[in-house]
Amino acid sequence: MARPTRRVADAGLGTLRKLPVEIIDCIFHELSDDLVSVICFCLAHKFLLAVGQTTIDACHRERTFAGTRIICIGSGDATDDLPEDLLTDEEFKEVTSVILDPDNNEPVKNGLYALSSCTQRYRKLERQEDVPNSFLYRLPEHERISLEALMKPNYSSPHPWALFNLSKHEYVRADAVAELGGYSASDPLRDCHAEVGLGSVLLGRVCWSSDSSISMPYDGNLHRGVWAGDRFKISPLIFKPGEEEQWKDVSEEVVAELIAIWKAEYDDEWEDRIQGRHHWHECGFYCCHYC
Repeated sequence: MARPTRRVADAGLGTLRKLPVEIIDCIFHELSDDLVSVICFCLAHKFLLAVGQTTIDACHRERTFAGTRIICIGSGDATDDLPEDLLTDEEFKEVTSVILDPDNNEPVKNGLYALSSCTQRYRKLERQEDVPNSFLYRLPEHERISLEALMKPNYSSPHPWALFNLSKHEYVRADAVAELGGYSASDPLRDCHAEVGLGSVLLGRVCWSSDSSISMPYDGNLHRGVWAGDRFKISPLIFKPGEEEQWKDVSEEVVAELIAIWKAEYDDEWEDRIQGRHHWHECGFYCCHYC
């Protein structure tokens, strides 16, 4: 993106108009731990918004799990039964060490599930809803609308989207999953109410437990996720020259898995359920897909 020039600035910038763009960049960098502060500074002037957009985009990238290892670990995990190469030697030593329950100071069972639970190692991702309403409604309406818009990541792209498994060099096309769910794939994260999406794909492949019980009719190995502990990103499906041959499209395989799961759960109604179609019962009650 081209750097903004002073011609963008006009009356109202005050003393800041005397500062080089590089210094204003430094100010944004100092604020970058707090997305709301970055956006508020941007809203002070259109020139600041032009300079700060890069910082806003960087903040949104930091507020994701992209590129990190992801696993949905069950309480029935065992330290000698984890995905291959999931942990480093140092991490394995930590997982197998004695852990004290913070509630009663009693030793608890070793394992990745116990470690994450007892040490509360969960990283919270801030969302738009985390901005206090008391702050939002002190703003003029046009600034509140602008702030709420900037708090949402921009997922627009002229290219199709995909979920990439960075560890195994596999990917799932968003359009393949969207076709199954009966919605548009132009923005895979826009319709959070879709029954299936790239998130469904991810969750169905990162679960891991030594206990095969999943409380579902599906008889596949959901508890032995083939992607458990791998690294991921969701991004436009763009390859550099010669790079595409290094990646495998597993969309058909994944869609077949999703269909099998939904068929096992809902039998003949699976298509209506997966596409969120509702029905009126003869008794006159409206039955939604959560019934």
